Amino acid sequence: SAAPGALDLAKAAKLLTDIHGVDRESDLQGIHAIASDEEFITSAEATIREQAEAALQDGMESMSQAKVGSALQVYFNLDGLQQAVARLMSQHLQKIEKLAKAALDAKVLSALAGGAPTTNLLGMSGHRTSGVIGQGGAGSWQEKLWSGLKEVAD
Repeated sequence: SAAPGALDLAKAAKLLTDIHGVDRESDLQGIHAIASDEEFITSAEATIREQAEAALQDGMESMSQAKVGSALQVYFNLDGLQQAVARLMSQHLQKIEKLAKAALDAKVLSALAGGAPTTNLLGMSGHRTSGVIGQGGAGSWQEKLWSGLKEVAD
């Protein structure tokens, strides 16, 4: 079950979408009460989007399906689900690409197989060599490769 705050956020998002829908369907220009609330509505929408983004990031970091689902419900209610998912996917694909490049960097893997101490992007320390894997170094090189790939997968 979702937290009460998440349900309130989803309800507020739905209410905002309904308000925007009524505004599009009806000519409410010139009504003083509507005009005075415009700033509040704009501010409320920005706050809801900020809270939804924070909840989505928190849910992804903690790998909580309930938190992610609640945050995505808010985006759905704001008619922004597709954009939110596309942005999230782009962020994670960039992170995976960076980690994969670091894990598959032959120079880093060779350095980790022996020689002077060094550290790659994954924070793994190792040693520098001439870039050529010596006899017996292939096993260490392979271990570092698989270790790096496992870290990317995690």
